[in-house]
Amino acid sequence: SNSEGEYITEVALNVKQEGKRREDIELNSLENSLRERLFNNKNSGFWNSMVLKRNLIDYFVPFLPLEFQHVVMCVNAELKSRGYPENKKLATRTAEELSDFPKDSQIYSSKGCKTVSAKLTMYL
Repeated sequence: SNSEGEYITEVALNVKQEGKRREDIELNSLENSLRERLFNNKNSGFWNSMVLKRNLIDYFVPFLPLEFQHVVMCVNAELKSRGYPENKKLATRTAEELSDFPKDSQIYSSKGCKTVSAKLTMYL
């Protein structure tokens, strides 16, 4: 489930605005706040859920939004899988096109690496 995806993105943005890296986000803290938000969100499928009440979910795995450098890595991995060498210029160009939010800074990719293959096909 991608429940609370917007909240996870908000946390990542706040950390970035504090001058920290997304790797500085403490999993335990984020996991606890996610559990609480899911349980109390009436629009969540987990609202007042016995699954959460009884602690039947061992882990919440927050998928943080991918930043520009992560998309560059995806592009180079896709190039390699197709038998091409890494290409810094092409990887940068592709990552720039896929980094689309938030609108004012465009530091994250809303689609992650899902569209890298299709985008590369246009260039190769």
